[in-house]
Amino acid sequence: MVASTWLFLAWITHTLTMSTAAFEMKTSLILERQALLESEWWAYCISHNVCDFNSSHCTWQGIACDSSGSVVQIYRSLLVSNNFIADKFKKMNFSCLQNLAFLNLGGQNLSGQIPPTIGVLSKLTHLDLSYNYLTGPIPEKVGNLSSLRFMHLENNKLSGSIPPQLGQLSQLEEMSLYRNNFIGQIPSNIGALSKLKRLELFDNYLTGSIPKEVGNLSSLHYMYMGNNKLSGSIPKEVGNLSSLRYMSLENNKLSGPIPKEVGNLSSLRYMSLENNKLSGNIPPQLGQLSQLEEMSLYGNNFSGQIPSNIGALSNLASLNLSDNYLTGPIPKEVGNLRSLRYMYLGNNKLSGNVPSQLGQLSRLEKMSLYGNNFSGQIPSNIGALSNLTFLNLSDNYLTGKFLPIQGFPILQRLDLSHNNFTGPITVQLANLTTLAYLKLSYNNLNGTIPDFSYGYSEYNFSYNSFEGKIPCNFRLSDPSAFLGNEGLLMAEINDVCPPPPPSIDSSIEPLRSKEPPRSQEVLYVGLPIIMFIAFSTLSCLFVSWRRRTMKTSSQESKALKNGDLFSIWNYDGKIAFKTSLMQQIISTSILHWAVATAVFTRPNFRKWQSGCN
Repeated sequence: MVASTWLFLAWITHTLTMSTAAFEMKTSLILERQALLESEWWAYCISHNVCDFNSSHCTWQGIACDSSGSVVQIYRSLLVSNNFIADKFKKMNFSCLQNLAFLNLGGQNLSGQIPPTIGVLSKLTHLDLSYNYLTGPIPEKVGNLSSLRFMHLENNKLSGSIPPQLGQLSQLEEMSLYRNNFIGQIPSNIGALSKLKRLELFDNYLTGSIPKEVGNLSSLHYMYMGNNKLSGSIPKEVGNLSSLRYMSLENNKLSGPIPKEVGNLSSLRYMSLENNKLSGNIPPQLGQLSQLEEMSLYGNNFSGQIPSNIGALSNLASLNLSDNYLTGPIPKEVGNLRSLRYMYLGNNKLSGNVPSQLGQLSRLEKMSLYGNNFSGQIPSNIGALSNLTFLNLSDNYLTGKFLPIQGFPILQRLDLSHNNFTGPITVQLANLTTLAYLKLSYNNLNGTIPDFSYGYSEYNFSYNSFEGKIPCNFRLSDPSAFLGNEGLLMAEINDVCPPPPPSIDSSIEPLRSKEPPRSQEVLYVGLPIIMFIAFSTLSCLFVSWRRRTMKTSSQESKALKNGDLFSIWNYDGKIAFKTSLMQQIISTSILHWAVATAVFTRPNFRKWQSGCN
């Protein structure tokens, strides 16, 4: 009897519990629907019959529910035509969405502040409010999102300090706060985010130093803190980030040396420390970064020599050490960087010869060594760099014959200015069809300037010892590009420029001659001469006729004084007509001659001189 009673009571309790749970679930679903309606996020959707008001809210655009009918996802595809949420963001009662795990409202024109009530979403794993117009600070309540794994608030107008409560988000894997207006320091307890893989804080106004606790982010793959106002030194604890692949700290005010512990970042592929105030020597430990593909240290105060073991970076594709105070020679080990495509060492104090080992960099596309103290000749095997498109050796003390150019089939920009090169310009350079930028000024080059087959968009031959005529392609150029060459002469008027190169698409007129017909040359040269002779002849006739008419006019004036009153009408009208007609003929001839001369001659041609006898 007692057992039966206990069984009955257990059944009653279970039934009541199940009923209560079912009632609570139903109530919860009703509250969810009510919250969605009151938010007005779907007002446009419902009013345009895209969302069925009478159906379950789980069928509405941008909503996903679990098996019980509870909302677990709200994502930006709720955008239907003009259905932007905009200023309706704060109208959502997040406390009614207890099961929401995914909230993506990126690019929804959200405005105003992030509502603190968002902190009640304890099951939220994804929060994306990026690319909106949100203002104000990040609410401290966001620190209560204990399940959050991905937080994207980038590209807004958020301000204030980064709340230290974010350090409580123990499950967080990605934190993107870039391109906002955050100020203040990076909170030190950010180091508690042991699962964090991506930290993006760039393009803000953050100040202070990088907290050493960053070294505790053992799972970190990407660290972007560039374009802020960070100061102080790079903490040596950064060397503990064994999983780090990308480190971007450029455009700050960081000072001091690069800690040697950075050499422990065995997974690092990209390192950008450019435009800071870093100083000291480049640590040789950087040669241990075997996975490194890009290293940019330009715009700092580094001194000393380039470490030779930098040649061990077999995967390095881009090396930028320009705008520092580096001295000594380029280590020959640089020739081992067989993956290198971009090498910028300009504006330092490097010296010695350009090593011949650079000719081994077969993948090199851009090389800049300008503004150093290099001397000696350019090694001939530099001409083997067949992928080179950009070469700047300007502002050095390089000597010897002109650079061997035959190995640069796709070179586009070449600057050898402000050196001590000698000899003539090679024919190979003149025939290089890809070259658009050429500067050879301030050298000791001599000989004639070749008749380049193709014109350049920018060039400078000034202050050398060139002689002879300036080629056709450069007759209309800025004269300053040829200053300081006393032996250069302008082209004669009867010199005919060759036609421009044929069009790539030659299918329209495949039989067109590559050179102008002889008759066309005769027309170009002869027509201005004929027009000039015609003008001279007409001018002479006009002067002679004018003298005769003046004499006749004097005689007729005397007759008028003798009383022939009617002669004034015949004579004056006749003279006026003749004079007007002749002046019109002469004026027209002058105009035609001027136009013909302007069209068929160049401004730089020698002026013609002639006159009537």
